[in-house]
Amino acid sequence: MAISAPILAGYTLAHVSGYEDSTEFRGGVLRPASGAPIFQNVHAGVKKVFRLEWAGLTDAQKATVISAWTALAEASASFTPPTGGSAVTVKRSPDQTALRWRSTAASGGRLLWETTLELVEV
Repeated sequence: MAISAPILAGYTLAHVSGYEDSTEFRGGVLRPASGAPIFQNVHAGVKKVFRLEWAGLTDAQKATVISAWTALAEASASFTPPTGGSAVTVKRSPDQTALRWRSTAASGGRLLWETTLELVEV
């Protein structure tokens, strides 16, 4: 399957070096003394979780990822995953206040950047 560059909040991001999507239920399960589980789901169906990984980003590509992530500070945003389709997403954790970056040295004294971004469908 061919992949394309992901788009988040109108920003076309660099091609990913790793991509994962999964589905999950939103809600919880309680196990009372009787042992019979009690399910309390927020939504009857499943929602997608997207994990994007980048390695070897330039400073400009890093800045674009930061701009897209910043758009999620207090709002949801449309997302087009590398495999196509679309979803309205938010950050994986509402209290995530930092996007962590790791660097590696490249030729010419430059740094290349890597990070991971997790999004969940609203």
